[in-house]
Amino acid sequence: GEHHILNGAVDGRFPAHHPDPSKPENLSELAATVLAKRLDLGVAFDGDGDRLGVVDGAGQVVSPDHLLCVFAADVLTDSPGAAVLADVKTSETVFRHISKLGGRPRLGPTGHAHMRARVQSGEALFAGELSGHIFFADEHPGYDDALYAAVRLLRALSHGPTLAQRCAELPRTFSTPEIRIPCPDTRKFEVVRSVCDAVTRRGISPNTLDGVRVCTEQGWWLLRASNTEAAVVTRCETYREADLPELCAMVQGLLTDEGISAAGALNV
Repeated sequence: GEHHILNGAVDGRFPAHHPDPSKPENLSELAATVLAKRLDLGVAFDGDGDRLGVVDGAGQVVSPDHLLCVFAADVLTDSPGAAVLADVKTSETVFRHISKLGGRPRLGPTGHAHMRARVQSGEALFAGELSGHIFFADEHPGYDDALYAAVRLLRALSHGPTLAQRCAELPRTFSTPEIRIPCPDTRKFEVVRSVCDAVTRRGISPNTLDGVRVCTEQGWWLLRASNTEAAVVTRCETYREADLPELCAMVQGLLTDEGISAAGALNV
């Protein structure tokens, strides 16, 4: 089929943009090319080829949550009832979609090394995380190979609805991106523990697999210590747009109680 390569010359200075496909701004050139040339989709890889970003035929960046749903549907078609693993930053709609398709959703800690180990040990046939790491263990050894994932996506889309149509069929939610809030390395784990204690005192039973994940009638939120920098990481998602500010305000208030300023990062 017709294909076009962008930024094909290896250049460690990254003159076009940083090769991080999880940042929508890094996919703007790809999106413009998809629209200008009327292509079906575009794919982007990070510097070492283990993370995938995707743009649909309308030039829209496909959220990692939606991409996981598309991949899970394809895997579960050939392997009914399989376990599917996603990290704690993943949308609740992904886990619900997996269940709806007859799969067994599994929640895992953030970190591609954790995900890879669990997939390769046989705990799940497919896994993915918000950062763009994708793992197949049905027809693949189970490591995060973005080029292979791109080929699997093309195969999944070779029949039936387009990528944009498949994403449009998924439930609509309203969420923040992954937000990193500065917090000293010496305090970040303590802050997460204190927030966990605070919500527990309110009668809430959080999931503490990796940080604090709280589900409410409105949606869910997560707070965890970053693995790589002096920061805590949060994400909030609601089923109604009007509820998102309230959920974000809850997280912001809990952080303020711990002396951590979100500095407007959670204002939506």
